[in-house]
Amino acid sequence: MVGTLIPVENTGMREQELLIQLGNRIKTLRKGAGLSQEQLGDKVGLTYESVSKLERGLNFTGLGTLFQISKALDCSLPDLFSWAPKRKLTADEEQLERAIDRLHSLHQSDEAPSADDIEELIRLINRKKRRKS
Repeated sequence: MVGTLIPVENTGMREQELLIQLGNRIKTLRKGAGLSQEQLGDKVGLTYESVSKLERGLNFTGLGTLFQISKALDCSLPDLFSWAPKRKLTADEEQLERAIDRLHSLHQSDEAPSADDIEELIRLINRKKRRKS
């Protein structure tokens, strides 16, 4: 049933670590989507308290709810489980990520990017292209 959480008090250490990683991933995706815990909960039939517990690895939920969460976060179900360690970004890559995040947040708020935002993104992309050549 969608919206059902399962307490995880009696799980082993490895399972608890996985639940914490899954919770962190959901939290990262939720924040990236510009949603509060309450807004995500409303979309998937959970209270904000339940979303909070899920994000902290204190509760687990069934596949149906995870599927609903992935839909609400506009990602695939496997994306919820893709928290593999990433290599450290270069300074240029970090700047590019920040510029992309800025444009994404503007898009989420229906605010138009400024000419400076677009110029910064183009500058960073061109710098990255030059370094690859």
